[in-house]
Amino acid sequence: LQLFWLLLIRLPRFDCILVQNPPGLPALIVVRLVCWLVSSRFIIDWHNFGYTLLAHRFGGRETHPFVQLAYWYERIVGWLADDNICVTRAMANFLKEDWNVTARVMHDQPPPHFQPLDWKDRHELFGRLENDRDGCLQSVAPWMTALTEKDEEDRWTGLKKE
Repeated sequence: LQLFWLLLIRLPRFDCILVQNPPGLPALIVVRLVCWLVSSRFIIDWHNFGYTLLAHRFGGRETHPFVQLAYWYERIVGWLADDNICVTRAMANFLKEDWNVTARVMHDQPPPHFQPLDWKDRHELFGRLENDRDGCLQSVAPWMTALTEKDEEDRWTGLKKE
């Protein structure tokens, strides 16, 4: 009821509402209903299936009544969505072949300009974080942060050994 109230009354109108699944219970159907009422597009962002995660809670039994209910819930709400996106081709194929739900694949990966930092840059970053976080990460000495350190020759050695 709180989500329904927020989306219908308290928040401004949106052209579309994107819901990540999982978690989808009960958000998917609530958002679908609100989207119908306010003429917004309803989009599901599939990262996994809630029913498969629920099955793990029941010893991997996909035949458990709650798991079956979640399966049909997700399947029906998938049909009712205005659009579906997912993170892999395998998931898009499953959605299409098993549920007759068409999903666009949008790979869940960082853009090319996101690259791993070398140890020097990591050390400088952690040093800035120590200064910005009110002592949350406290350094012991200038040559080390809470997470990185230098050796005696002023070379970056990586993560602290402690």
